[in-house]
Amino acid sequence: MENPINLSAHSPVLTAPQLNDQIRAVFGSAMHDLKVDFENLENDRASQETLEKYQRLASDNADIVQAEYRKPSTLHFITALTVEYIKSLIARKRLPEKLAFDLSQTNSKVLVWAVVKDDDEETMNAMILAEAAANAKYFDYGFSISSTIVEESDNLSVPPHYHSMID
Repeated sequence: MENPINLSAHSPVLTAPQLNDQIRAVFGSAMHDLKVDFENLENDRASQETLEKYQRLASDNADIVQAEYRKPSTLHFITALTVEYIKSLIARKRLPEKLAFDLSQTNSKVLVWAVVKDDDEETMNAMILAEAAANAKYFDYGFSISSTIVEESDNLSVPPHYHSMID
């Protein structure tokens, strides 16, 4: 029997052949995408976005290159973190009266603004637990969520840079 390999606490346990198959699939897909991009660049069929991406990657500026690779990763984790938080709230059957998010892709933190009914401790606790669950899952990847919870009687408006989900 193959020895299982556990890459992290967040990864499934894989045998060496399974891991090799996954690595081959990832590299095969990446090589295919690079080949298509190269052919499109060579034949002047590449989109402006693709052309600019490769110009940035070809620069000698390591910061620009790293920022280019960080964008899709950040988008993935910000989205996953937010979905995890919302799913956790739904599972607890406690939604606030208003819920808004600041999903900055230049930051590794999702900000939440929530308005709850006065003295609604159950919803406040559900929100704190949803935040803790999402942070426990994604903190090791450098992403977190932070909630501001206010009561209706506080009469505070959702800040303008937040995007409302429940109004």
